[in-house]
Amino acid sequence: GWNVYSEIKRKLTEDYGIPASEVRFIQECKTDKARKAAIDAMNAGTVRVLFGSTSILTLTALEVWLCVGLSVATAGIFLMFYHKIFAVTFDADFAAATGVPSAAYDLLIAVVAATVIVLAMHLVGSLLTSALIVFPALSAMRVFKSYRGVVLCAATLSVACAALGIVVSILASTPVGASIVTANAIAYLAFGLIGRAVR
Repeated sequence: GWNVYSEIKRKLTEDYGIPASEVRFIQECKTDKARKAAIDAMNAGTVRVLFGSTSILTLTALEVWLCVGLSVATAGIFLMFYHKIFAVTFDADFAAATGVPSAAYDLLIAVVAATVIVLAMHLVGSLLTSALIVFPALSAMRVFKSYRGVVLCAATLSVACAALGIVVSILASTPVGASIVTANAIAYLAFGLIGRAVR
């Protein structure tokens, strides 16, 4: 049946004369060895077009555990310093006046955020990373007004949209990252309508 990958390959081969053997998709590579071979072929010139970054569905066991470990560490840091982080992000000047070392917590937030972003961009690409950072928080803020409500809603929404995007990509043969981004965009629009309705 029709899917976006076959259509892209058809356009490149029929309209631009690129041999089918020289068009590859990284999603086709299910093992580290296959992915390395595809990248080496691209570097050698035997593959002219290589689409996609590492798919979220083709992460190795080590990469998955790395994600799990970083997620647990991030959640632990947030819960451990919840009140201090809340004070610094809500009003840094007031937090400093009450004795909270704002500069230290700003640095902590920056280091954790940078670590998560760098790792995520390496594993799943910049598009998906940007969407998962921006969309859930914006969506939550359109409905919830409290800090805790926004945090809990954003965390739940990001997991739900990621799961939905993965399921849709498997069933409809669409790119995983784009499916998750689309789910987040739809959630953002839906939360905007809900936010207007409850005002």
